[in-house]
Amino acid sequence: EENLPPPVARVQLPRDITEIIIARVPRCYQPNLSLVCKAFRQLITSPQHFSTRLLHGFTEPVLYALIGEPFKITPLSWSILYRSNLPLRFRRVPTLRPILPGCAGVTVGHKIYVMGGYVPKTTAIFIDCRLHTLENLPDMQRARCYAAAGVIDGKIYVIGGYQKRDDDWVEVYDVERRVWETVPSQSPDDATLDGTGEYSFGFLIVVWLTIQDKVYGSHGDLKVN
Repeated sequence: EENLPPPVARVQLPRDITEIIIARVPRCYQPNLSLVCKAFRQLITSPQHFSTRLLHGFTEPVLYALIGEPFKITPLSWSILYRSNLPLRFRRVPTLRPILPGCAGVTVGHKIYVMGGYVPKTTAIFIDCRLHTLENLPDMQRARCYAAAGVIDGKIYVIGGYQKRDDDWVEVYDVERRVWETVPSQSPDDATLDGTGEYSFGFLIVVWLTIQDKVYGSHGDLKVN
């Protein structure tokens, strides 16, 4: 009988060494790396993975954008811009479904929260930027289109985005409890009624930002905070 060499014993790297190796992999390759095996997927989606990247200076800026044809109400595709040695250009994210324009978006940690949209809509979703997956959230209490949104104390505030002026002009989403609540408030007094009893100005806020725990939004000459 032929003498076969003894099988080579499998050597398993210590977990902390594996974490550092995986943390060094650029963000653009991590979604594919998570498909290699269950262990890699669990590691990449763990809070420890991002702590390791931050501790060793492996974090990198990444820009997400919704891109579509101008002046057309057609679905927008998710694209991503990595800052690396590759040419600086947006690359489409095929695992994320297109979204109609008119939505508001904010970032909390590794998640992008997207609310409302053209028509308008009550729907809300979040995107996990680690694996480019999407999950539905509870619907908002009010349908909104081109609303303003901001994050204050870890909660998401959504303002305006519909015609009728009511007390629920502002809603807040508790990320931990996963519930929407109305914030007692009034929309700006600039609104006027037309002959049908509807507000002639749609409160479509197309520019917004958050500064020192205040959400600022504007549409033409109208500004709210």
